[in-house]
Amino acid sequence: NIGCLFPRAWDKPTHNFDDVWDSMLTLLRVNTVKYVAIINDVMDMTDVDQSPQTNFSEFYSLFFVVYLIVGALLAMNLFIGFIIDGFNANRGSTDADLQYQRFIRQIWKNTPRPGVNTAPTWWLSQRVRTFTETQEFQAFSGVCVGINVMFMLSDHADAPELF
Repeated sequence: NIGCLFPRAWDKPTHNFDDVWDSMLTLLRVNTVKYVAIINDVMDMTDVDQSPQTNFSEFYSLFFVVYLIVGALLAMNLFIGFIIDGFNANRGSTDADLQYQRFIRQIWKNTPRPGVNTAPTWWLSQRVRTFTETQEFQAFSGVCVGINVMFMLSDHADAPELF
């Protein structure tokens, strides 16, 4: 078997990392268009002035995986940042926002603060306080409230005389 030899030349792919401009265009293409052909070409690279070999180095594709994940997170954070910045720029610009802010300020101003109820100094107040803070008293008062609710529910308008 005698074969025929033809002159061959390796053409540089349109997407490559030979200079900064081509690198930026390649990464832009990875972000915007289908990138499978680029990853396949990169995985087939062997060495300078050498012919490509199928799946020579699969680790080269990890760069693109990491690049796509980090790029997606960066784009998402940028998008969310613009949205939150827009919300913050418009906050407090309407009458409803101003009324809501005043309302929240009043609530925080009038909420009870811890430590306001100091211990009583009179002996009778001290005993009443210790009695009301026991578990038995709290259970008893809860039962009383429950009974009161039942009585109030049983009383209704236009009730018959026997009821």
